Amino acid sequence: MLLSKMIRISSFVVLLVCFLKPSFGQTGNSFLAHYAPSDERIDYRSMGMVQDERGLIYYTNRRGVLEFDGKNWQLITTPGAVYTIALLHNEVYVGGIFGFGKLTQTGNLRTYQSLHTGAPIFSSVVAGDKVYACSENSLFIASSEKIEIEIKAEHASSFGGLFEIYDTIFLKTTSQGLLQLKEGKLVKPEVAFPAHTEIIFSASHLKSGAVMLGTQKGQIYLMKTGSSPAELKVEDSVYLRQNNLVNGVWVNEKLLALGTLLGGVILVNATTGSTEDHIDFTTGLPDNDVFALMTDRNEGVWVAHEYGFTRIAPSLPFRSFNHYPGLSGNLLCIQTVQNRNYVGTTLGLFQLTKEVVRPKTNTSIQVFQNKQQDRRGLFGFLKRKDKQADTEPSGKGVLNYETKIIKSLGYSYQKVEGITGKVMHLIEVNGKLIAAGLGGVFEVNGLNAKSIVSQPVRTIFFSVSLQQLLVGTYRDEVKTFVPFTWQESHLLDTVTDHISYAFEDNLQNIWLC
Repeated sequence: MLLSKMIRISSFVVLLVCFLKPSFGQTGNSFLAHYAPSDERIDYRSMGMVQDERGLIYYTNRRGVLEFDGKNWQLITTPGAVYTIALLHNEVYVGGIFGFGKLTQTGNLRTYQSLHTGAPIFSSVVAGDKVYACSENSLFIASSEKIEIEIKAEHASSFGGLFEIYDTIFLKTTSQGLLQLKEGKLVKPEVAFPAHTEIIFSASHLKSGAVMLGTQKGQIYLMKTGSSPAELKVEDSVYLRQNNLVNGVWVNEKLLALGTLLGGVILVNATTGSTEDHIDFTTGLPDNDVFALMTDRNEGVWVAHEYGFTRIAPSLPFRSFNHYPGLSGNLLCIQTVQNRNYVGTTLGLFQLTKEVVRPKTNTSIQVFQNKQQDRRGLFGFLKRKDKQADTEPSGKGVLNYETKIIKSLGYSYQKVEGITGKVMHLIEVNGKLIAAGLGGVFEVNGLNAKSIVSQPVRTIFFSVSLQQLLVGTYRDEVKTFVPFTWQESHLLDTVTDHISYAFEDNLQNIWLC
């Protein structure tokens, strides 16, 4: 067969591995993975996590310490509930209702070894080669094997927790405010902390040494060695304040993860303060109430919540777009044209569009719930304000919830009119979107489509050398069209075969497979 351009037609089997790398105007949400022990007798709630050099992760638990190797869970029992956990020289130290101690290895068995019994220990940190732990009335300084120093709270005062900045320990007290531990004594801080606000957590970046401070007012401060804390102007600072900022960690030198009591996790640019991602109930997080955060050795953020643990992977080049409303059917293909994002599914073609309407800050949500269902087995189940959810009579009813929202999802899917049936192929031709599937071939403009071919097609391909659109139909025909008049050129009318794929090589040869 002779054409103005040589076309070689060959029948062969092609193994095609396709890496889709669209440049989305909206970046989508980070990839999430959910984990929970299979033993339902183990309570999922955890207030702290650490990871050792082997990669094992340890979680505080009401029955002891949970150890997770990525596949298997092991419960290391303690005399009571564990409130806090710390890691020093690859050894795990825990505090709880029983006092303070560490985990020891005897053969293949991990057991708890007590270092102190007495008042409950609820906060602990590591500084230098020491572990610091505090109860309501005492600060304990421990080495590898024993409690070395105990510092009592002064009369009419009690401790409310501790944190570490550049190997210096700071304690929150009820009557004296924030104190610094210096040479075995509690003194006024030498660091100029923000005035008229309470610091609720600190987090250090291991490589850069930068420190992040979070306050009760939802503010974020950053500081480097020898400098005073400087406030980071967070884009969604109002959201952090309204949804109660509770904890935060460094993901890497440029990214922070901030956990809230009511609004999930926000990923914030550490330089600009802009929001990089928002992970909450609407985007796949099982619960908006964040108990604890931890960054693992691969820059993944672990979130402890009511239903177990979720790992956020912001560094992975995968993004989720399926949490936006309006999308129907199974996803088959995606394409971005002129900053418009399109998704082809088994039920048609949809465009991701930006919403204009924003809901009010306080929104009442009605949810229909079967009260006989197990709450722990439902990912994405909102918690009631009252505590009688498990004691009410069984049956279906309407439950009212209140949540604080400062902005909607921002995006939703809208169906492109004029296209029915499965859409299997999306390509860009000179800045215009061409969609193809069981309903035929269409030129798409915004949310409207114009028919080019009205019969089902298997594949489409635009030849740059020929400047024509090739269409393989279910009738084993190959039709050719000139854009954008879409007049049929009949270039390949003699070809009658099952064509499932076409491509053009660097010698301008066109291959039909």
